[in-house]
Amino acid sequence: MAAPQWTELYGVLGAISVLDKDVPKVVKALHDEGQSQMADVEERSPAWTTLGQVTGGDAGFEQSKAWWVAFFEDKDAYHVSHKQAQAKESRAAFIPALMGMMATGSPVADMAGGYMGPILHLEAPKSVRPATFAILIKITCPTADAARALVQAHKRLALVTLMSSRGTCCRISMLPPGGDAPGADDNVVHILEQWTNMPDYESFIVMPGRSATPSPTLSRFIADKRDVRVMSFDKKVCHYNKKR
Repeated sequence: MAAPQWTELYGVLGAISVLDKDVPKVVKALHDEGQSQMADVEERSPAWTTLGQVTGGDAGFEQSKAWWVAFFEDKDAYHVSHKQAQAKESRAAFIPALMGMMATGSPVADMAGGYMGPILHLEAPKSVRPATFAILIKITCPTADAARALVQAHKRLALVTLMSSRGTCCRISMLPPGGDAPGADDNVVHILEQWTNMPDYESFIVMPGRSATPSPTLSRFIADKRDVRVMSFDKKVCHYNKKR
């Protein structure tokens, strides 16, 4: 089997704070938007992931936030083609509905924590079972150079993970430092791993020579273990790939 290749895409890691009572409605709206985006032939969007609520990981993350990732072929596909597609009557209700369920009504406050910009993506063979569990790691490096070096190092490690997971790791995405959002940090890297389920992930990281991210190899780019924040998403994860 040929080794998967890294693909450079563009995308959005979205996070929205909502009232607890509205979380199920928001997650359903995200699922529906993902399916619409995949069905729209004019959208140059290869994939979409609904992550849902944080279900585990480090303390301090808002449990009432809903998370998702929208993948696009390139920057123009998001800023031009996608915006045009969302203006259609059949798609126009999504953004107002999402904004209407924000916890405070302030996009700056309620949508903090996300990312917009290039995404490096590694996809497992199509025979892999669907992902139902995901890990999102936010790594703050001491410098921008260290963050860029971490990305290069993790390219190799992620490929090893995908190939040695026996079909349980479905895909790995890296959000490089910086990005196009105002005020983006040039020393922060996000790593998203999607797995078939939590037991498969936990079985993998306890195998000899394996560890959870960040591995000892990546730890040399980090000044303090407190600079690594981990969120996990279980059960509500749903990933869509556009059918070609």
